[in-house]
Amino acid sequence: MSSFRVETGDWTRFRALQPREFDLHRSEWGPRSVPYWVAMNEVRDDTLAELVAAQKCGADWLLIRHGGSTSRPGKKTARSVVRAIMRSRAATPFIVRRDCVQHELVFLARMRRPSADDITLERWAD
Repeated sequence: MSSFRVETGDWTRFRALQPREFDLHRSEWGPRSVPYWVAMNEVRDDTLAELVAAQKCGADWLLIRHGGSTSRPGKKTARSVVRAIMRSRAATPFIVRRDCVQHELVFLARMRRPSADDITLERWAD
């Protein structure tokens, strides 16, 4: 059972929420020059970095455009990597799962406001 709302249809309607957008369509950047597993690790790392950045800038929503799966069942894709991250403990400090939407082409994440402790620790880190 998913902890996210599952929706279908025109994903562009989520833009009405004025989310911060993050596009994972790497194939549009040109031919892949790294092995597939390296590219999927980059998707993971970039998605986690974008969660941090979205929270830091005060975004209410993050729209991750991962596209549909074109691979055989069981093969790792950008979509499966994003969904795994959103279910993981790593995403917990950044998202409100009950308000997130899992769509076949995008993932809409409701961003959690940083706690006062997070802000204090960040100030000391500077």
